[in-house]
Amino acid sequence: MAELKPCPFCGSRPNLTHSDLKLTTSGASIDGDIITYWKVRCNNCGVEKGGYLSEYFFTCEETLKIRENYNGKAQVIEAWNRRAENG
Repeated sequence: MAELKPCPFCGSRPNLTHSDLKLTTSGASIDGDIITYWKVRCNNCGVEKGGYLSEYFFTCEETLKIRENYNGKAQVIEAWNRRAENG
């Protein structure tokens, strides 16, 4: 996983945070989904980039796994690290 670059506005170190939004289960089984919201926020000036979701699924036979194309953590890090010179 890529490391967060400093804030593009003030150069301070940012924080990566998340919060679990929803836990759903399917009927009487323990199969279900967890959706997590990710954001990066500068500790100094308060600028943030957020709105990226991860969707995990779990079953009683398996461990927690991330759904393909729903890796909000990787997406928010990539978005935060993107600078004008690299698109």
